[in-house]
Amino acid sequence: MNFFYSFARFILYPVARLFLPATVVNKKNFPRRRNLIVVANHLSWQDAPLLAVYTPYYRHFFAKKEAGEKFLPRLLLKWLGVILVDRDKPELSSIRKILTYLKKGHGVNIFPEGTRNKTGTSQIQQVKSGAAMFAVKSKTPIVPVMIYSKTKFFRRNFLYVGEEFSLTEFEGRPLKDGELEKAAAIVEEALLKTKAQMDEYVLTRFPKNAAKIAKSDAAEKTANTTENAAESLTAAENATATENATENAAEKTDSAEGGA
Repeated sequence: MNFFYSFARFILYPVARLFLPATVVNKKNFPRRRNLIVVANHLSWQDAPLLAVYTPYYRHFFAKKEAGEKFLPRLLLKWLGVILVDRDKPELSSIRKILTYLKKGHGVNIFPEGTRNKTGTSQIQQVKSGAAMFAVKSKTPIVPVMIYSKTKFFRRNFLYVGEEFSLTEFEGRPLKDGELEKAAAIVEEALLKTKAQMDEYVLTRFPKNAAKIAKSDAAEKTANTTENAAESLTAAENATATENATENAAEKTDSAEGGA
């Protein structure tokens, strides 16, 4: 038990209920034991507090190493039990720390896509092999959780808890070439199944919420597309201007050499 985490969760719960309202579906799918890996899709920075507040029990989170560069944030993250990881080149010490926590009976939350989904949709991106590797090496069961949409202040969101599963067929032996990828594919399949169940549930039970969220997300996606297009155009114009300036400088140099 992490007492600082529990205290922070207690303080943040009423705040989250007000600013980040959410409905948890199939909460009964969470096993009573705390030793499990929760895998979830990743749409925004609010996903971590959403999982921390609305799902039961204490579990470690991951954060990019840069989040702990300054003293105060690093101290707070340490008190909360957050594990700092270099996403580009994970250190062996971080991997061992995670496996040690799991083997001691702790739980962890993992966003197996590896980074936030910036497409403006809740579609699952390709799942990395990290979650599968931790589950196999520590013999820990997995519970998939799908977040319905990008969290926005005062807009109700939905967390759908899928069925627990294990990767027992890969445990207790060295992983041969391609086997870790197969295990990761099972994790991805579980997330896709949970997403399909969640979409059906929300569309059936909360059609007005689903329509409102879809309209808002579509508008945001259009705005992001326009912004990205403008940035690409500006970059292209800058590149053209640089190329023209280089050519003009080269011509002047050639002319000067010819005159000499």
